[in-house]
Parts: sequence; C-alpha cells; structure tokens
Amino acid sequence: MAEQNTITITNLSFNFTPSHASPFFQNAQTAFAQNTVHFIRGRNGVGKSTLFRLMTGTIFSGEWLEGLLTCNGTTYDLSNEHDRTKLTTCVRQVPQKFDVMLAPSFTFTQNLALANMSRYPSLTPLPETYQIPELIKRFGIDFSVPVSRLSGGQRQILAILMALQKPTSLLLLDEPTA
Repeated sequence: MAEQNTITITNLSFNFTPSHASPFFQNAQTAFAQNTVHFIRGRNGVGKSTLFRLMTGTIFSGEWLEGLLTCNGTTYDLSNEHDRTKLTTCVRQVPQKFDVMLAPSFTFTQNLALANMSRYPSLTPLPETYQIPELIKRFGIDFSVPVSRLSGGQRQILAILMALQKPTSLLLLDEPTA
C-alpha cells in the first residue's frame, strides 16, 4: 500500500495499438512525493508527454493501457474507464500546447472563471469578477483584454492558474520552460 503523501504508478503497461508486439511502456513503476518538485527528462520521443497523458487518464481509441495509480490513499485502475475519469480529482496537467486550455476571445478573468466550473456545468452565468492572486498582479498582465492579445508567457501563466483552480495532488507541467 502506498504512503498517503506519495503518488505511485505501478505495473503501467501501454501501447498505441492493442495488437502491437511489444508495449511502449511495460510494467513501468515510479513514485512522486507530494509537495515536491520532480522532473522527467529524456530524448524526444521516449514517452514523457505520453506518460503525462496516461497519468491524467487520457487514452485514445485503439490504445491499450493497464496499471494502477495511487493518490491520497485511493488506487485507480488505469484500464477502467470509470476510474480514469476520476483521476481529475488528483492529477491536473498543463500540456505542451497550453493554448488548447484557453478561450482566446475571453479575458484572463473569464478564463479563470471557466476553470472554476464544475465538470458538468449548469446554465448559470460566469461570475462577473474573479479575484486575481496578488502574486499574479506583479506580472503586469492586463486582465481585461482578450487572451489572444496576451504574450505566450502570460498565456502560460494563465494556463497554470487555471489548472490550479481546483484542488489537486499532482500538477503535471509538460515543457513548462519551453
């Protein structure tokens, strides 16, 4: 059994097609201590982004995945679609292409409000205002302009803030300094 303050992956096996002879990952195992910065490095194409995608429970049609992810004492079976959908309570990701998280015609604050919506939103309006953390105000971002007019770094800050709008135990940053 995993410790409460550790996120573990055990027996992770994955392939892009179920019939492929050798898996892309085979019985991979790792652990991450919470409240600690970890990084994964490696050559292009070795599977860093794929691992992050799998840790968020995202698989595409025709892919094959097995393994367990344990977070906060709860074990999720990665081969079970229902368990994979519950991973968002524990794992959040800011992908390499972080702009996919953003609504470009909305403002900074409107995007943050969107990030606060529940998984199954109702037909209620977004809050008129959103409290911006004091730390973020130091970056000199104009919170009232459409996100499409912000710099790449400012949009990346927004994407990270959006990922942190709901409690998470593990925040995955794919290429955070690119």
